[in-house]
Amino acid sequence: MPATHITFADRQPEVAATWNEVKNGVTTAQILASDEGWWRCREGHEWFQTVRSRIAMPKWKAGDKAACRECLGHGFWGQYACECDQWFATSHARDNAIATRCPGCTTLTKGRTHAEKVLTTTGADALLSTIKNRPRPTTTIPGIDFDPHATPPLIGNWCRIATNRIQDLRGLGYALTDDRARATVEEVHHLAHHITPEPDDVHRAIEDNDLVSIPLTSERMWPAGWQWHRHAITQPTPRPGEEHQVAATIVAHITAGAVETSAHRHHWKVRDLTSLLTAQTTQALTEHDPTGRVHNEALIPLVAKGGSQSGALDLVLCRGNGPDIVVEIDSKHKRWSTLKLTYARQAGALTIWIRFGEGRVAPLTDGTLVVDARDTAAALMKGRTPSQGGTRVVSHEDGPPTLFDL
Repeated sequence: MPATHITFADRQPEVAATWNEVKNGVTTAQILASDEGWWRCREGHEWFQTVRSRIAMPKWKAGDKAACRECLGHGFWGQYACECDQWFATSHARDNAIATRCPGCTTLTKGRTHAEKVLTTTGADALLSTIKNRPRPTTTIPGIDFDPHATPPLIGNWCRIATNRIQDLRGLGYALTDDRARATVEEVHHLAHHITPEPDDVHRAIEDNDLVSIPLTSERMWPAGWQWHRHAITQPTPRPGEEHQVAATIVAHITAGAVETSAHRHHWKVRDLTSLLTAQTTQALTEHDPTGRVHNEALIPLVAKGGSQSGALDLVLCRGNGPDIVVEIDSKHKRWSTLKLTYARQAGALTIWIRFGEGRVAPLTDGTLVVDARDTAAALMKGRTPSQGGTRVVSHEDGPPTLFDL
């Protein structure tokens, strides 16, 4: 006779009765002690808390596991104007919080205000405004001395890198100094005059099986660098089933990373999910082939119709003992991503597309595997711990390719 599955509701019926199934989108039969979610007492008080913490027995509960802190006057759950939640000592403090930002967001805002002043003082902000307001397509930008051999797509790439570099300075907050901002401006100008690769750099890239590093950033973002790598080194034949092995490793890392970090963030946004998926995929690629090197935003000579800058592959594992592995990460279906993946596959790489967020998912017709992380992303955005099956590989038999609507 099969064993009966004992659920949280069976073990803790009084506490389970306060689980807010409507707001959490999951029943008490599906949650674990490590999960977290919204709770609602009989009086209508709502708060966010982990299951393990909810069933704990501090003195204020007076022996009642299902007790509500607000009903007993031991805390008042509220929200700041910045939408950050927390417990307050008094109802007065909770009511006043709605008109203010939390201490963390206040400190962050003050730091950014300081950074904005530094950017204005050093001229970095004016340069950023000039780049953003440039006519497109263009081969000239006021005050910028471009390499005479630069083409509009290469200048477009420079604009993207320069913009990101200057905008990243804001995130330094109080740590941003005038010298740091001026050094970045000088780097941006230097790159503009050295935007095309030198022959020595090309040869070094071929010999080292690596993309060329540019002075502007630690990332390897050399225009057409991966194209040189592709044509200079013959792509080895992949091992049988290697693409599925890589995809399975990515799924395992995404699942583990999502479960581990779900307890540390309540308000997951698309940018947070993108960062998580990028970090876990990078680890998976490194684990698959420790001898290779993973590059982020590797530029390729593929220009969108009407565009002024070439495309970039999200992640590329460059290696010498097997074909390169290219991974794109998107929150919704993008035709531009399918074109980049097709380009990479035709160039001999193994390709994988990680999808999360909006839209239906089906495999690409050119053989690209799809990792479906939509359920994992949905769970994190709702503040829940994702299930083990929240991320999976979509096989070619799971649905017709026409679901992509290419």
